[in-house]
Amino acid sequence: MSSLVLLKDLQTTLDLLRTIERDLTAFPPDLAKADADAKALQTQVDKARATLSATEKPRPQLQAAYDEAKKIEVSTRAHLKESQHQMPYAMALKELGEKERAVSAAAKPLKDLDAVIAARKAELEALEPKLDAAKAAFDSLHAIFLSEHENQVIVRGQLEAKRGELWTAMDADLKPRVERLVSQRQGKLVAEVAQGICGGCHTKLRGPLVTQLRNPAGLIACETCQRYLYLA
Repeated sequence: MSSLVLLKDLQTTLDLLRTIERDLTAFPPDLAKADADAKALQTQVDKARATLSATEKPRPQLQAAYDEAKKIEVSTRAHLKESQHQMPYAMALKELGEKERAVSAAAKPLKDLDAVIAARKAELEALEPKLDAAKAAFDSLHAIFLSEHENQVIVRGQLEAKRGELWTAMDADLKPRVERLVSQRQGKLVAEVAQGICGGCHTKLRGPLVTQLRNPAGLIACETCQRYLYLA
C-alpha cells in the first residue's frame, strides 16, 4: 500500500470515527444532566485537591522549625538541671522561658495550619462520595444509552482497530507530521486538488506544484495547510 493510499484510508477511518463519536456523545437530556453533574463535581474535587496540596506545602518547613525549637528547649531544660548550682538560677530560668516561648511561637502557625488542612480534608472527603455517586449515576444511564446504540459501538471498535493497523503500517518518519495534522487540522490529512485549488484550504497552488502532482515521486503537501495533496 502506497503512503498516499494509506493516508486516504486513514482519513476515511478518522472521518467515520468522528461521525460515530458525535452520535455517541449526543446524549439525551437525562444523560446530559448526569454527565454535567459528574463533570461539575469532578471540577470541584480537582480544585479541592489542588487547594489541599497547596495548603500542605509549607507544613514540612513549619514542622522542622517547631522540631528545632523543641529540641533546643529540651536541651536547655536538661542543661538547667545539670548546671543549676553553677550559674544563677534566675538567669537559667529566664533562658528556659525564652526557649519555651520560642517553642510556643513555632507551634502556633503549625497548629493553625493543621486546622486549615483538616478543614480542607473535610471538604474533600465530603465531595468525593458525591462524585462517586454522580459517576455511578452517569455510568448506569450511559450503559443503557450505549446498549441502544450497540451497532455504532461495534463499528467504533472496528474502526479503532483499523486505525491502529493503519498507524502500525505507516512509515515511522511520516508519523510525527501526521500527528500534527490530526491535531491542527481536525484530522484532515489529505486534500483533493481540482483546477489547481487545494481542497483543504482553498488556496491556489503554484503551477510547478500542480505539475509535480501529475507524476508524483512521493507525497506532496500543500504549502499553506500542509495537507497531503492528490489530483481529482
